[in-house]
Amino acid sequence: MSAYRNFVVDFPNRCLELLDHYEADAATQEREVTFLLLVATSAFVVPFERLKDGHPSKDSLQLEGASVRLKKLLGTPCAKSEFIPKHGKNWLHGLIATFGDGPDTWPPSNVSVEEEPVDYVLSTIRNALAHGNLYTHGEPIRSLVFYSEKHEGFGPDSVMVGYKHLTVPVMELGEFLLSWLRLLRTLGPSYGAALDEIAKAA
Repeated sequence: MSAYRNFVVDFPNRCLELLDHYEADAATQEREVTFLLLVATSAFVVPFERLKDGHPSKDSLQLEGASVRLKKLLGTPCAKSEFIPKHGKNWLHGLIATFGDGPDTWPPSNVSVEEEPVDYVLSTIRNALAHGNLYTHGEPIRSLVFYSEKHEGFGPDSVMVGYKHLTVPVMELGEFLLSWLRLLRTLGPSYGAALDEIAKAA
């Protein structure tokens, strides 16, 4: 078993290999949603965090090209995003003041994320995956609800004003995850050399 070259290109690339290899098996066992969440929790959250300025890994400095490109993507409206499936038309979001009894009791949202920046979507997914803020809808599962605390202000003056939530069709979550992993494969100046090394060691 070869060591990871890094957790921004190499690690997600291996996750993509697992996704390609085992996705059909997961579907046969009716565990495709579980498999998607298993992969997403690592393959999305880990590189997303490590490319942030100030992360102790300093990956944002070592892979400066990747960090700059990611920052540009984060400011792009979802309607113009290269990796939000169908430009976010089916990705619905909203804000509720109190959690109550959970998403099953919240008013349904019919507002798409098309005009929202990509950062809004990715940060919501990141927070939900990192804190276990997930719900499912349907039997079998048709969509997933990701939710995250909404704050106004900064630092000690920050005040929680409710929860932002994002509803994503299961099939489109898979498309998004594939697009995210393929995007990461293109990041970094030494991507080609890294893949050569990975192929030799595999």
